Amino acid sequence: MTIHCKSGDDDLGERQLPVGSAAYEWSFKINLTGTTEFWCDFSFPPDLGGSFNVFYVDTPLTTDCYEFCDWRARNEGLFVYDQNSGKQWVKLYDWKKI
Repeated sequence: MTIHCKSGDDDLGERQLPVGSAAYEWSFKINLTGTTEFWCDFSFPPDLGGSFNVFYVDTPLTTDCYEFCDWRARNEGLFVYDQNSGKQWVKLYDWKKI
């Protein structure tokens, strides 16, 4: 799987992750204006992927993973671990054909 994450200020570059239990981590602070947003482009063979917001301020997403966001890419889509409501994996995005 190829992942390329960035914000308006930072480009974290492209990473190749093997299928399985590979991890990709980064940290950041919310800017003074409260407009921090990160999105990632995902692609994996043969033709699935997409570009998705993975962090943006003052949305249900940031309350679900306030200090630590744990994402999982699964065959069914992109999931985030919801720390607030029942501690479960929640699918936020379906893969798209690319």
